[in-house]
Amino acid sequence: PDPGPVTGTTFVNFALRHAELALGQGDAERARSLLDEVDAAAVNIDEPQFLGVMGALRAELERRAGDLEAARTAIRRALDRIETCTDDVVRLARVAAVGVVVEADAAQRACDLGDDEARRRALMEAEFHLGRAGAAAEDGGPVEQAWLRSAEAELARANGRADPATHEAAAQAWEAVQRPYPAALMRWRAGEAQVEAGARDAATA
Repeated sequence: PDPGPVTGTTFVNFALRHAELALGQGDAERARSLLDEVDAAAVNIDEPQFLGVMGALRAELERRAGDLEAARTAIRRALDRIETCTDDVVRLARVAAVGVVVEADAAQRACDLGDDEARRRALMEAEFHLGRAGAAAEDGGPVEQAWLRSAEAELARANGRADPATHEAAAQAWEAVQRPYPAALMRWRAGEAQVEAGARDAATA
Protein backbone atom coordinates (compact mmCIF):
# COMPACT_ATOMS: atom_id res chain seq x y z
CA PRO A 1 0.00 0.00 0.00
CA ASP A 2 0.99 3.60 -0.56
CA PRO A 3 2.35 4.97 2.74
CA GLY A 4 1.46 8.53 1.75
CA PRO A 5 3.73 11.57 1.78
CA VAL A 6 6.99 11.32 3.71
CA THR A 7 7.13 13.76 6.64
CA GLY A 8 9.14 14.63 9.75
CA THR A 9 12.60 13.21 10.28
CA THR A 10 12.00 10.59 7.60
CA PHE A 11 11.57 13.37 5.06
CA VAL A 12 14.60 15.26 6.39
CA ASN A 13 16.79 12.18 6.09
CA PHE A 14 15.51 11.48 2.57
CA ALA A 15 15.96 15.09 1.42
CA LEU A 16 19.46 15.44 2.88
CA ARG A 17 20.65 12.31 1.13
CA HIS A 18 19.28 13.55 -2.17
CA ALA A 19 20.72 17.05 -1.59
CA GLU A 20 24.16 15.55 -1.01
CA LEU A 21 23.81 13.50 -4.17
CA ALA A 22 22.72 16.59 -6.12
CA LEU A 23 25.78 18.50 -4.90
CA GLY A 24 28.00 15.61 -5.90
CA GLN A 25 26.48 15.70 -9.38
CA GLY A 26 26.85 19.48 -9.63
CA ASP A 27 23.10 20.13 -9.57
CA ALA A 28 23.16 23.20 -7.33
CA GLU A 29 19.58 24.19 -8.15
CA ARG A 30 18.14 20.88 -6.94
CA ALA A 31 20.41 20.87 -3.89
CA ARG A 32 19.24 24.35 -2.91
CA SER A 33 15.58 23.43 -3.37
CA LEU A 34 15.96 20.35 -1.19
CA LEU A 35 17.91 22.17 1.51
CA ASP A 36 15.33 24.94 1.61
CA GLU A 37 12.65 22.30 2.18
CA VAL A 38 14.77 20.72 4.92
CA ASP A 39 15.22 24.08 6.65
CA ALA A 40 11.46 24.53 6.78
CA ALA A 41 10.85 20.98 8.00
CA ALA A 42 13.64 20.91 10.59
CA VAL A 43 12.87 24.05 12.59
CA ASN A 44 12.20 22.07 15.76
CA ILE A 45 14.61 19.20 15.14
CA ASP A 46 17.59 19.01 17.49
CA GLU A 47 19.13 15.72 16.34
CA PRO A 48 22.81 16.15 15.42
CA GLN A 49 22.75 13.56 12.66
CA PHE A 50 20.52 15.97 10.77
CA LEU A 51 21.84 19.33 11.99
CA GLY A 52 25.44 18.57 11.12
CA VAL A 53 24.67 17.36 7.62
CA MET A 54 22.30 20.29 7.03
CA GLY A 55 24.96 22.80 8.00
CA ALA A 56 27.78 21.13 6.08
CA LEU A 57 25.73 20.81 2.89
CA ARG A 58 24.37 24.35 3.08
CA ALA A 59 27.87 25.72 3.63
CA GLU A 60 29.24 23.75 0.68
CA LEU A 61 26.37 24.91 -1.53
CA GLU A 62 26.94 28.58 -0.66
CA ARG A 63 30.71 28.21 -0.97
CA ARG A 64 30.36 26.87 -4.48
CA ALA A 65 28.02 29.75 -5.30
CA GLY A 66 30.72 32.17 -4.11
CA ASP A 67 28.72 33.46 -1.12
CA LEU A 68 31.30 32.87 1.58
CA GLU A 69 29.44 34.90 4.21
CA ALA A 70 26.37 32.72 3.76
CA ALA A 71 28.61 29.66 4.02
CA ARG A 72 30.11 31.00 7.24
CA THR A 73 26.64 31.60 8.62
CA ALA A 74 25.65 28.01 7.84
CA ILE A 75 28.72 26.68 9.65
CA ARG A 76 28.22 28.92 12.66
CA ARG A 77 24.52 28.08 12.93
CA ALA A 78 25.18 24.35 12.69
CA LEU A 79 27.88 24.44 15.36
CA ASP A 80 25.66 26.48 17.67
CA ARG A 81 22.73 24.08 17.26
CA ILE A 82 24.82 20.93 17.61
CA GLU A 83 26.70 22.09 20.68
CA THR A 84 23.51 22.92 22.56
CA CYS A 85 22.24 19.34 22.25
CA THR A 86 25.20 16.98 21.94
CA ASP A 87 28.93 16.33 21.78
CA ASP A 88 28.49 14.16 18.68
CA VAL A 89 32.05 14.05 17.36
CA VAL A 90 31.21 12.77 13.88
CA ARG A 91 28.99 15.73 13.07
CA LEU A 92 31.23 18.25 14.79
CA ALA A 93 34.22 16.97 12.80
CA ARG A 94 32.39 17.29 9.50
CA VAL A 95 31.02 20.77 10.10
CA ALA A 96 34.37 22.01 11.42
CA ALA A 97 36.27 20.55 8.46
CA VAL A 98 33.90 22.16 5.98
CA GLY A 99 34.41 25.39 7.93
CA VAL A 100 38.14 25.18 7.16
CA VAL A 101 37.35 24.71 3.46
CA VAL A 102 35.19 27.85 3.50
CA GLU A 103 37.91 29.85 5.23
CA ALA A 104 40.55 28.58 2.81
CA ASP A 105 38.46 30.00 -0.02
CA ALA A 106 38.04 33.24 1.93
CA ALA A 107 41.78 33.49 2.56
CA GLN A 108 42.56 32.91 -1.11
CA ARG A 109 40.03 35.54 -2.16
CA ALA A 110 41.42 38.03 0.36
CA CYS A 111 44.95 37.38 -0.88
CA ASP A 112 43.87 37.97 -4.48
CA LEU A 113 42.25 41.26 -3.44
CA GLY A 114 45.16 42.34 -1.24
CA ASP A 115 42.83 42.52 1.78
CA ASP A 116 45.13 41.73 4.69
CA GLU A 117 42.45 42.15 7.36
CA ALA A 118 40.07 39.74 5.62
CA ARG A 119 42.90 37.25 5.21
CA ARG A 120 43.78 37.45 8.90
CA ARG A 121 40.15 36.85 9.81
CA ALA A 122 39.93 33.85 7.50
CA LEU A 123 43.10 32.30 8.91
CA MET A 124 41.93 32.85 12.48
CA GLU A 125 38.58 31.20 11.71
CA ALA A 126 40.31 28.33 9.91
CA GLU A 127 42.53 27.67 12.93
CA PHE A 128 39.45 27.76 15.17
CA HIS A 129 37.67 25.17 13.05
CA LEU A 130 40.78 23.01 12.81
CA GLY A 131 40.92 22.96 16.61
CA ARG A 132 37.34 21.71 16.72
CA ALA A 133 38.08 19.02 14.14
CA GLY A 134 41.14 17.97 16.12
CA ALA A 135 39.18 17.70 19.37
CA ALA A 136 36.54 15.62 17.63
CA ALA A 137 39.20 13.34 16.16
CA GLU A 138 40.69 12.71 19.60
CA ASP A 139 37.38 11.23 20.76
CA GLY A 140 36.42 9.65 17.45
CA GLY A 141 37.51 7.01 15.01
CA PRO A 142 38.80 6.77 11.44
CA VAL A 143 36.06 8.94 9.93
CA GLU A 144 36.85 11.78 12.31
CA GLN A 145 40.54 11.31 11.52
CA ALA A 146 39.76 11.61 7.83
CA TRP A 147 37.88 14.87 8.43
CA LEU A 148 40.88 16.12 10.43
CA ARG A 149 43.31 15.20 7.63
CA SER A 150 41.11 17.12 5.19
CA ALA A 151 40.98 20.13 7.52
CA GLU A 152 44.77 20.11 7.91
CA ALA A 153 45.23 20.03 4.14
CA GLU A 154 42.79 22.88 3.66
CA LEU A 155 44.50 24.96 6.35
CA ALA A 156 47.71 24.71 4.33
CA ARG A 157 45.77 25.99 1.32
CA ALA A 158 44.40 28.84 3.44
CA ASN A 159 47.95 29.81 4.33
CA GLY A 160 48.92 29.91 0.65
CA ARG A 161 51.05 26.78 0.99
CA ALA A 162 48.85 24.09 -0.58
CA ASP A 163 50.68 20.79 -0.13
CA PRO A 164 50.00 17.88 -2.51
CA ALA A 165 51.30 15.38 0.05
CA THR A 166 48.92 16.63 2.74
CA HIS A 167 45.94 16.41 0.42
CA GLU A 168 47.07 12.95 -0.72
CA ALA A 169 47.24 11.84 2.93
CA ALA A 170 43.66 13.04 3.36
CA ALA A 171 42.61 11.15 0.23
CA GLN A 172 44.15 7.97 1.60
CA ALA A 173 42.36 8.45 4.92
CA TRP A 174 39.06 8.65 3.05
CA GLU A 175 39.87 5.60 0.97
CA ALA A 176 40.58 3.68 4.17
CA VAL A 177 36.95 4.21 5.24
CA GLN A 178 35.66 3.56 1.70
CA ARG A 179 34.55 7.13 0.95
CA PRO A 180 35.59 7.66 -2.69
CA TYR A 181 33.95 11.07 -3.18
CA PRO A 182 35.86 13.03 -0.50
CA ALA A 183 38.97 11.10 -1.54
CA ALA A 184 38.50 12.40 -5.08
CA LEU A 185 38.02 15.96 -3.81
CA MET A 186 41.29 15.77 -1.90
CA ARG A 187 43.10 14.42 -4.96
CA TRP A 188 41.67 17.26 -7.03
CA ARG A 189 43.18 19.71 -4.54
CA ALA A 190 46.46 17.80 -4.68
CA GLY A 191 46.40 18.17 -8.45
CA GLU A 192 45.82 21.91 -8.11
CA ALA A 193 48.80 22.17 -5.78
CA GLN A 194 50.96 20.21 -8.22
CA VAL A 195 49.97 22.60 -11.03
CA GLU A 196 50.88 25.58 -8.86
CA ALA A 197 54.26 23.96 -8.19
CA GLY A 198 54.83 23.41 -11.92
CA ALA A 199 54.71 19.60 -11.55
CA ARG A 200 52.52 18.92 -14.58
CA ASP A 201 53.22 15.19 -14.78
CA ALA A 202 52.33 14.68 -11.12
CA ALA A 203 49.20 16.80 -11.57
CA THR A 204 48.16 14.73 -14.57
CA ALA A 205 48.52 11.51 -12.59
